[in-house]
Amino acid sequence: MPIDQKRINGPDASTPYNIYIHSEVKDVYNNVIQPNTTKRHDGRPNNELRNIFVKTNVISQAKGSAYIEIGSTKVICSVFDPREVPNKTGYCVQGELYCEFKYAPFSYCKRKLHQQDAEEKEYSLILQRALEPAVCLQEFPNFQVDVYATILDNGGSALAAAIMAASLALANAGVPMFGLVTASTIVSYLIFLLINDNV
Repeated sequence: MPIDQKRINGPDASTPYNIYIHSEVKDVYNNVIQPNTTKRHDGRPNNELRNIFVKTNVISQAKGSAYIEIGSTKVICSVFDPREVPNKTGYCVQGELYCEFKYAPFSYCKRKLHQQDAEEKEYSLILQRALEPAVCLQEFPNFQVDVYATILDNGGSALAAAIMAASLALANAGVPMFGLVTASTIVSYLIFLLINDNV
């Protein structure tokens, strides 16, 4: 993969911060769910949802923007004015939605590259497919709306948070929509036990 020479790249190898965590805290940090308890690693009961915080109009340069926190996951999303679809030769009666999903380099324990990897490209496509049915694409023929979602801190359910933030940002930008899009992530406790060979 080519390296962008215009940016200052971080070191190739770095020491993860979690090796400095005290041993009792590390045991809780490494286990998502304790097999014989009813608490999660962040202290929530298994049936309790994460706290949610939402704010719109957080990016002044964008037409619409939204910031969402779901537990320790933090996502910021921006939407820009419709523009002509690039490299389009014919006329299209429906508009297009361009979505970009990106992890910030500091959102993981291991530093992420600034270029999109395969997982981010796949999540960008999922984000686009989740939003397209809710947007009135026939209202802006031959134009596309750009949606950029950046994960600032990944504490789990990053894609679901990005879908909700993007939906709010589109509504904040005044893009005609049939309704808002919501998303959630569900993990089965039985699957977790099977993966860890506890059953």
